[in-house]
Amino acid sequence: LGCIVFYNFKSKKLDGDKIEEIQSFVSLVSRYFMNFKNFEKQDKTNLIFRDLKKYVSKQMVGLRKNKDVSLVGVEKNITVLFGQIHGFQKIYKILGPKKLMYLLNIHYEFLIKIAESFGGTVDKVLGESLMVIWNHPFEQSNPNDLSYQAAKKMIECARESIKPIWSRLGISNYS
Repeated sequence: LGCIVFYNFKSKKLDGDKIEEIQSFVSLVSRYFMNFKNFEKQDKTNLIFRDLKKYVSKQMVGLRKNKDVSLVGVEKNITVLFGQIHGFQKIYKILGPKKLMYLLNIHYEFLIKIAESFGGTVDKVLGESLMVIWNHPFEQSNPNDLSYQAAKKMIECARESIKPIWSRLGISNYS
């Protein structure tokens, strides 16, 4: 956006009102661009955090967005749950990438909700593997028990909810 003012300086002088009008207009345009730049930056930030919530726990995204969590390491005892799909390479060969991504999204949607419902923080999702931690970033009085309960619920969910979906697509050995 630009502004060009055509004014014949030879025939007329700018009076005080005209100068004030031009200054007001320039100030208005300047404020508009400053606000637009801030809005654009905020909008990009919101999009980044919205997309990040797909892959990282909502709690961690909220903490990072509010700058309540440091990216500096800390020493503490944590409990870690590792989950892995047995026979992943065979499944990949049977389904191919498109069907497999569809199923992995369903698979992790279930498991991540379970982990978070037991206070776990999803640290990583890597292909056929899931890593969930307890007792970080929030202190928990019983992280071992919480992770154990989450693991039991994940196994139950895999048997009752996820396995039938995979079986319909020809994956009978899902575990």
